[in-house]
Amino acid sequence: MFIDNFNLRGSIPREFYSLHKLEELGLDSNAMTGWIPTWLGAMGNLAKLDLDRNAFSGPIPEELYQSTSLQYLDLDNNILSGGISTMIGTMTQLVFYQIDFNQIVGTIPTEIGNLEELRYFSIYGNGFDYDALLPISMCGKGIQIYANCDMCEGLGDCCTVCLPE
Repeated sequence: MFIDNFNLRGSIPREFYSLHKLEELGLDSNAMTGWIPTWLGAMGNLAKLDLDRNAFSGPIPEELYQSTSLQYLDLDNNILSGGISTMIGTMTQLVFYQIDFNQIVGTIPTEIGNLEELRYFSIYGNGFDYDALLPISMCGKGIQIYANCDMCEGLGDCCTVCLPE
């Protein structure tokens, strides 16, 4: 289900949780607010979640990182805070992860290097710690990496694109 660019406002309706067979939820480019519901992580068939270009706030729910079905997670251009959970390393099915232009802080969990299916990882435009570096274990796996240049130091050409702060 894709409801992009409809100028939707408010939070994600709880009624979506009853859509047990829902595999894709796209609500990008709306005016949605509030925290991302934790129950999205429990939707057993949800493979694609696209919530970019809204005004969601608060941390990325730990429950999303515990999803056993989520392959595509796009949360860029919101006002999300907190850090990337180390639980990301258990998302063995994750292919696409994008959180650009939020207020994410902290470091980059080394557990990301465990994700064999990951092909796209984009995190620039956040407030990561000054010394936060991408794990070397991400290099050489064919991952398109988009990050701030200081996060790519010492990794050679591992970053597909690095952007100055």
